[in-house]
Amino acid sequence: MGKAPKKSKYPKDEILVLEFDGEEKLEAGIMGAFEANGSMYIALESLKNDDIYLYRYIEKEDGFELEDIPDEDYDAVEQTFHAIINAK
Repeated sequence: MGKAPKKSKYPKDEILVLEFDGEEKLEAGIMGAFEANGSMYIALESLKNDDIYLYRYIEKEDGFELEDIPDEDYDAVEQTFHAIINAK
């Protein structure tokens, strides 16, 4: 028998569909947004497994955009995220 899908702890309006190269899609819950190094970032948790994805979060007039975090900034962003999570 197959494994039961992970139950979402996120309401529908806090779930995004991430689209990766090709046609791979993944639903992820919004854990929260935070600031690091003068930019805004967002933490997303996969609804399929326990993976966490960090992206640069950019507000737009008609919504928002997610960008990959440049390699040179990723460690500092990840450290800020972990500090926030560990403080809770």
